[in-house]
Amino acid sequence: VIIDRETHHIHNPSLLWLMIGWREPDRIQSDLRQLARRGIEFVQADIQAIDPSERRVQTSSGEYASDYLVIALGAQPAPDLTPGFDDTAHTPYTLAGAARLRDALQAFEGGRLVVAVTGLPYRCPAAPYETAIMLHAYLKRRGLRDKTELQMISPEGMPMGTAGPVMGDAIKGMLAERGIPFRALTGTRAIDAKARQLVLESGEHIPFDLLVAVPAHRSPQVIRDSGLANEAGWIPVD
Repeated sequence: VIIDRETHHIHNPSLLWLMIGWREPDRIQSDLRQLARRGIEFVQADIQAIDPSERRVQTSSGEYASDYLVIALGAQPAPDLTPGFDDTAHTPYTLAGAARLRDALQAFEGGRLVVAVTGLPYRCPAAPYETAIMLHAYLKRRGLRDKTELQMISPEGMPMGTAGPVMGDAIKGMLAERGIPFRALTGTRAIDAKARQLVLESGEHIPFDLLVAVPAHRSPQVIRDSGLANEAGWIPVD
């Protein structure tokens, strides 16, 4: 039995391809109800509570008991943690966000384009840097790279720090080869929608014509209420 609040599974790595027009939404998702052909029962429902000791799950469509319980609720984008995010920023981290960003890029004719990680933690540590590199290629193909000031901002000490310094230095080199300045250890306090500026923790204001941003993520409330999470709200992993 698999329980999901959505009827369709989205292949998240392809959202960046949707962002630059290489894929259409119907090409990067599959109907979970087709799992029935594999002898898998699919239930569309919200998870309301988890009892790990009894291996029971309360959902909006009833309670389910199990012999084995696999919890894979993931991390949830939390743009509300950065004031002004929803008013101005474009993000490729959701299907709707990637589609809106595709339309914004098609209308973009050059200027200041900022790719920013606005908060930690976030899922898929490679995606922001892949986004910047793919935007470079997209702008170059459209003949707009010379008309665009493209930069990357992150509160991380290095790109993909979880993969170690060799990988981090390699990605910094990829960005440098493409003329994309990378500002590390640079946190975002808010986004000024009216002035179209990124307000940094240092108080500095970074102007932009187009902002592509990755929101901070939080753990689902049901995980925090389950007794499985640590003080930070995440499940410790052995």
